[in-house]
Amino acid sequence: MLRQRQGWSCALAVLFVLVLGSCADKPGGQDGQTGRAAEEKVLARVGKRVITEEDFQREIASLPEYSRRQMETSEQKKKRLDRMIDDLLLMEEAQRRGLDRDQDILAKVERYRQRLMTEKLYQQVAEERGRIDEEEIRSYYESHKEQFSQKERIRARQILILVPPNAPPEKEKEAEAKAREAQGRAKAGEDFLALAKQYSDAPDPVRASELGYFSRGRMPPEFDEVAFALQNPGEVSDVVRTRLGFHVIQLMDRQPAKEQPLEEVRDRIVRILKSQKTRDVRQSLAAELRGKAQIEIEESFLKELAGDQAAPPAAHEAEPSEISQPILPAPAGEESPAPEMPQEPR
Repeated sequence: MLRQRQGWSCALAVLFVLVLGSCADKPGGQDGQTGRAAEEKVLARVGKRVITEEDFQREIASLPEYSRRQMETSEQKKKRLDRMIDDLLLMEEAQRRGLDRDQDILAKVERYRQRLMTEKLYQQVAEERGRIDEEEIRSYYESHKEQFSQKERIRARQILILVPPNAPPEKEKEAEAKAREAQGRAKAGEDFLALAKQYSDAPDPVRASELGYFSRGRMPPEFDEVAFALQNPGEVSDVVRTRLGFHVIQLMDRQPAKEQPLEEVRDRIVRILKSQKTRDVRQSLAAELRGKAQIEIEESFLKELAGDQAAPPAAHEAEPSEISQPILPAPAGEESPAPEMPQEPR
């Protein structure tokens, strides 16, 4: 399994070389900028290489939609640029070691290229065979309205005093007393976030105190019961005990249950229908092409395969998990029936 992961890590490394090649091919330095790199705004210099604003915008555009939405703050953009710098350094090291010429890696990259082409083929055929019209959108909406109803939601903050499992009685009393002290001060009108920073047990207590919007069932039952009983924004709850510890809750906003109108969910329905059409094509296209093609399979080869399957494996053979090949994930934002490859946390 370790060798398997290393092989695919190398394959992905070569893919990153191709993606970041436009960055790596641009010389930098005071006297070294020439051509297009000299005309563009340079965001970072990495040795003799540069990363331009165009490189950065292209990187953002390649991200899935939910990741692009997170690129609104300067902090997130700086993190993405730092990641591009790290990737460029890693790819230069991979090239220095000759990994971009490794035949095993190049073969895996070619299989991934074929996978990309196949996924694009499915999408094109699905679009050719069925344009999504207004009637289809409305029909899906009317028959799946339960998918587009929004439950009652509230936005709340909390102060959380953690109590470890099997904590001794004196530890629990101490935590409860701390929670009641914080609750009393919040009820008296002190700033809730300042109290969370002082009392909450979390590495980043202010951030941890912001729970955002949630509906019933997302939190522990005891928490839900008290939180949803609050009526007015700014109202502070009594102390609540859950399996985590003691909570003090402040209501910030309430949104009643509602049915989302078609116009609000139109884009979502279009994505669902496109996905369904692509899935249908994926299941049928290969069989259709087989029906049109002339295919001859060597019978002697099939008999040879049958003989290999009947023979017991040799003692020195590798385990199946060592020789099986994983499927690389589809491009970002595209549907894929295969599970995503595990990635190391960054």
